[in-house]
Amino acid sequence: MKLIFDNLVAAMIGGTVFLILLSINHRDQLALIEANSNYAMRSQALDFVYMLERDMRNLSRVVTPTEEDSTFTFYAQTSATDTTQQRVEYRRTKTGDRDGVALFQILRFVNDVYAGGSLATITSWDIAALNEQGNAVLSGVDARQIYVRFEALPLLEAPVQDGIPVKDTRWETTFRPPLLQDKML
Repeated sequence: MKLIFDNLVAAMIGGTVFLILLSINHRDQLALIEANSNYAMRSQALDFVYMLERDMRNLSRVVTPTEEDSTFTFYAQTSATDTTQQRVEYRRTKTGDRDGVALFQILRFVNDVYAGGSLATITSWDIAALNEQGNAVLSGVDARQIYVRFEALPLLEAPVQDGIPVKDTRWETTFRPPLLQDKML
């Protein structure tokens, strides 16, 4: 009888240790998924920011001072070797929904040819031309600054741990393109 009781207790202790190890492994896997998702989101967001910076540095004329029909249009030099000003459009397109939140992607077109874009999980996007005082303009001719702001969710739906979801990323700045500033002189 004692032998059966000892084996039963040993099996219960062994099962408990196994469940603890399994739980620790599961938490490690969730943390790894969350870290990879966060890294991928931030990496793609930075790639999009670099594209915005390059376009805004070479922006020469604003066509639409605010987003019209989900499109913001301007002229910029898009090549380091060619000084020709090309028509650049940022088009906001819906990519789906996640937990009731609409997701978008900002597509970049140069002369109506696809030339890059953002990650497909943008939740908020604002772009507008401003005058030298930072106020909204009615005409692209009055533009001296470009305000850009976006928010994005992680690419993968990372698990929610302890009721806390993985945070989104936010980015906001105001560009002062040199070619627009030259028009003030």
